[in-house]
Amino acid sequence: MEKHITLQPLSRAPNGMVRTRVNMPLTEAELADLLALAQQEARSAGSMARLLFLRGLAAYQQQAQQPQVTRSSTATPGTDHD
Repeated sequence: MEKHITLQPLSRAPNGMVRTRVNMPLTEAELADLLALAQQEARSAGSMARLLFLRGLAAYQQQAQQPQVTRSSTATPGTDHD
């Protein structure tokens, strides 16, 4: 008697990924850059876009934690227009 083994299809997405997709408009130049980077790293365009998003998100969050420099409410010398 033969045993039949049913294999689950392999997911290329990391564990815990939601199936929701986010569309993002890109210019032709941005798309060309994305596709070129993806090809250089042997990734799909979606995988490359996610990697760039994660790197950008980390940089954004790090920058958001930095103290913000605010402009002084006093006028800069030499700019008075009385």
